[in-house]
Amino acid sequence: MPAPSTERVLKRIKEVYHQTGRKDADLKPTLSQYASVINTWTKCSRYELKAAPRTEKFLHELEQLSITDDFYKPTVEIYTTVIKAYTHSKHAQKPQLALRILQDMETRYKETKGEGIRPTLRTYHGVMNACAMCTHTGDQKDRTEALRIAFQLLKVMRASGVHEPNFVTYGTLIKATKNLVPPSETQDQIFRNVFAQCKRDGQVEGVIINQLRSWTSDPLFRELTERVPIRIGKRYYKNPNSNSAKLRNRGGYDGGNNSDNGGNNGWEDVMKDIPTEWKRNVLPLKE
Repeated sequence: MPAPSTERVLKRIKEVYHQTGRKDADLKPTLSQYASVINTWTKCSRYELKAAPRTEKFLHELEQLSITDDFYKPTVEIYTTVIKAYTHSKHAQKPQLALRILQDMETRYKETKGEGIRPTLRTYHGVMNACAMCTHTGDQKDRTEALRIAFQLLKVMRASGVHEPNFVTYGTLIKATKNLVPPSETQDQIFRNVFAQCKRDGQVEGVIINQLRSWTSDPLFRELTERVPIRIGKRYYKNPNSNSAKLRNRGGYDGGNNSDNGGNNGWEDVMKDIPTEWKRNVLPLKE
């Protein structure tokens, strides 16, 4: 059902509920109905400029309702969906808008200590991805600010002691560097710094190698991988439980190009060739 239609259905449900004096619990609008409206608007956010603000409107409505009725407390999934709407939108200020939602979540969590609203690693990655996807919005000043926000989030994650960066974190930062910094020695140095930290944390996954192979020069790629003979096989992962497949299915960051090199699917051989020390902390992604 199109987003405007879903919104009209919710509006009608609210009208009927109010007409009955809010006494019939069976007619009471549900949290899932609000979530459905937010989800449908999020799906429109790539081509409908008003879509992301509409998702935030309904989020704020839930926040107001929850002041007097815990039934309407927004979940972390709802907040993360609104961030996703801005991520895929064409708003030039989407990094700031997504960051504002994350900061609001953090504030509410500190005030209520409610685990159901505590930002997750995926929430942080959503804001980082909003930064990384500023390629066609705003000017270079906006892109520079987006890059600053992305790396500032990395510092916040580390300082929290809760959200430990993983390979998705570093993959998103690599994507942000590729999209937001013009090809130059500056870009190469950022690639070096991010990959060095990724190796130190033991978070080098196949998709990281895919990105570097696709987005750096041959000399830089050889330098980054320390000339370790990592085979770039052409056979895709068949295992739907692989991290690469999970990223693809959830609409995660682009792991590189989608040619025979593998795209988001990764390769059968890459993880075998990555030195154990580099990948020692890579864990399967949660669904």
